[in-house]
Amino acid sequence: MSVAPSLAFCPKPIDVYDYNRSHLLVCFFYSLAHLLQSLLGFLRVLDERQILLLQLCEDVEKLLRIGEPQIKLIARIVFVVIEMG
Repeated sequence: MSVAPSLAFCPKPIDVYDYNRSHLLVCFFYSLAHLLQSLLGFLRVLDERQILLLQLCEDVEKLLRIGEPQIKLIARIVFVVIEMG
């Protein structure tokens, strides 16, 4: 009796000559559940990275807003020094 390679999470190997529809459906749904769990895990990781990236962008914007007055002040000081020199 020849046995085909089983699907990832099939409870028992599929017998090539035994086309038991209910067994094939169970194997299909086990595999589908595994695929969906993997995709959800992947999306969870992407979501966490996106959140970190958005937080980083917000932090950079805050630093630029805080640093803007200091940059203007330094530019004025340099301009005054150049005019005096």
